Amino acid sequence: MTTKTDFDSLPANTLLTDAQASEFLTVAPKTLAVWRCRGVPRIPFIKLGACVRYRLSDLREFLASCEVR
Repeated sequence: MTTKTDFDSLPANTLLTDAQASEFLTVAPKTLAVWRCRGVPRIPFIKLGACVRYRLSDLREFLASCEVR
């Protein structure tokens, strides 16, 4: 059984793993990898050796920019 992360309780500067970021955005981890490779859409990420991390605040900004009214 997988537990869901409570993103609302995390500080904005929290670094999320690829799996956590994909859970937050509700996309597959492979989708994030493709987006990173293509550079579209442009979501800032941090590269720590072979590890990729996303700031929660950047993911929230990305979602807000996708909103269509």
